[in-house]
Amino acid sequence: MLSAMPLEIKKETITLFTNIPEHENWANQVKNELLAHLQQHFQLENLQILIRRPYTDSEKLYFFKQKYPQVNDLVNKLGLDLG
Repeated sequence: MLSAMPLEIKKETITLFTNIPEHENWANQVKNELLAHLQQHFQLENLQILIRRPYTDSEKLYFFKQKYPQVNDLVNKLGLDLG
């Protein structure tokens, strides 16, 4: 099930993304055991595992602004404040 979840690794934080409630419940159940194993294996005491739903509206807008500068121009031109 873990391999079906997109993940992001930044510094000492692993973020698992899921929008399927069953996957989210399962991930929350195994998170502490997995975290302890990874902390020991990689010798990283500050390692964290986060579980969240992917891509809020603000994250989508940020992505499109970065990828397509015209989106940023359009948002500014229309005076939109989407977060």
